[in-house]
Amino acid sequence: MRVMSATGSVTSLVYHMSLTPRRLAPIIWSVIFTGVNSYKIYQIMTERQGTVEMTHEQELVYSKFFMVHGVTPKQFEAIYNKAEIVHVKKGQHIVEEDEKLKHVILVTQG
Repeated sequence: MRVMSATGSVTSLVYHMSLTPRRLAPIIWSVIFTGVNSYKIYQIMTERQGTVEMTHEQELVYSKFFMVHGVTPKQFEAIYNKAEIVHVKKGQHIVEEDEKLKHVILVTQG
């Protein structure tokens, strides 16, 4: 989709460059739009080429809680890297009743 959009912007750029007198606003817009789309295409391609190495524990969490919802390994890696892992002792409260949460809590065991 982005490739088609970038191609359209390049075509628009060529068209507006061929007009006499040249219209600066559409030319600038086409250059910026093509640049942004090209950068996003590069980001997507780079993300797809990367490999993700997971520990056994990470693989279990990914397959049980994330993979079933269509989360890619690369997306899981980003989420996991931002996560704070907390081990709670038996009987310890995780959340108090009526407490407003500021974060997502995922209980994986227990």
